[in-house]
Amino acid sequence: MELITDFILITGIVVTAIILFAILRFTEKALPQRLLFVIFLFSFFVSFQAYGEFHDIRWIYCLGFLFADPLGYFLGPFLFLYIKSLFQAEKGLIQKHLFHFIPFLLYFLFITLPFTASLWQGKNLFPYLDTLEENEYLLQLQAIFLLVYCILSLRLLSKLSRAIKGSYSNLQQKDLRWIRYLLVGFSVIISFHLLLTLYQSLGAPLAWGAYYATNFVMIGVILYLAYYGVSQSRILLPSYLIEADLTSKSERPSADHPLKNTDADTIEKLKMRVQQVLAEDQLYLDENLTLSRLAEQIPTTDKKLSALLNQHLQTSFYDLVNHFRVEAVKTKLAAEQYQHYTLLAIAFDCGFKSKTSFNRLFKQATGVSPSQYRKKILN
Repeated sequence: MELITDFILITGIVVTAIILFAILRFTEKALPQRLLFVIFLFSFFVSFQAYGEFHDIRWIYCLGFLFADPLGYFLGPFLFLYIKSLFQAEKGLIQKHLFHFIPFLLYFLFITLPFTASLWQGKNLFPYLDTLEENEYLLQLQAIFLLVYCILSLRLLSKLSRAIKGSYSNLQQKDLRWIRYLLVGFSVIISFHLLLTLYQSLGAPLAWGAYYATNFVMIGVILYLAYYGVSQSRILLPSYLIEADLTSKSERPSADHPLKNTDADTIEKLKMRVQQVLAEDQLYLDENLTLSRLAEQIPTTDKKLSALLNQHLQTSFYDLVNHFRVEAVKTKLAAEQYQHYTLLAIAFDCGFKSKTSFNRLFKQATGVSPSQYRKKILN
């Protein structure tokens, strides 16, 4: 078991170092990649500290402790900021969110640094640290802090997912499920860590190697983040979709709502124009159709169009456009001249961009898969 533990710790150190080197080699480092570099740097020292403790090497343990000890106060805000950096312009983004790192700064200055100095000297240099050692549950506040930020990040992700559907008609290269899985993974790690701490506080002995279990799972989550995060492209969204959240169907029109002073007749004309442009001009055939381009064809502003779709048509831009695509597929499946076409060829011809989204959206609309629908039509 000791050999296995040693192997896993070394693997975590080596793999994280390789990831850091790979990010450094990027010719153009956007803000998300720079933030990931810092996250991986701190994660590197988590394994580094565990390795130093496992082999009783003081200088390695102390150096790793300096970064690993405040990780909970650091990682939560950084993940939150990383998600925002994928969707918002870089200018001023970090400065606007510096207040999130106040707990990390205070903890680092008054807890981590004094603890590191005491560990290096082999004795407690700061008497107030005795209170923390006597009340270890206080040290678990950062785990709760990280858990809170995971929840906040999941809420932000839900909001941004709605915003993406409010601006794009195809979500290929914009799939955010991996970030959701990542946050859930971190939440599981935190919960597992808290359960281990609670179990130990009750005086129950931990099985051999249980102390390193959190580090092992952390290595797995880091690899997952590396696999998807390093190659994740940015999905810049209009600021009004993020800030006002006009994509929420249940939201009541606010005082600054884009259609606040628009009369009922104009609203009806806008609705008819949207249907006309999509049905007659067949803009849905453009696989890269966006909210802005549809707004230009109406014509109106993308902000007003977003509000119209969500508040008056009770749908999102993504759902509306793909409704027309599904209907176009159904029409072609029923047409004799398309009998020799494959389902995927018809789907792509009607504006779909991926097989997965086509199958999912078609089944949502009809209750059956495309192949079952075609079989039903032919019979």
